[in-house]
Amino acid sequence: MFRVFIELEGMYRNMVEQLVLYAVRNNIGSITKLKAHKYREMRNLYPHLPSHYVYTACQDASTRAKSFLRLRS
Repeated sequence: MFRVFIELEGMYRNMVEQLVLYAVRNNIGSITKLKAHKYREMRNLYPHLPSHYVYTACQDASTRAKSFLRLRS
């Protein structure tokens, strides 16, 4: 049972990492823009996860990217 949580955490971490990298490379700090660009791709990569996991990963990633982009300027 615990292994399921470890796998889920790993998938979420991978999603956020991919999304942050994409957002920073493309200068995207908005969750709306990030979702518009990457939501469908993430849903296709992780079809077995509920949609709110992808939405939350987009929120998390946009917050991190926005912070990084602000510090970088």
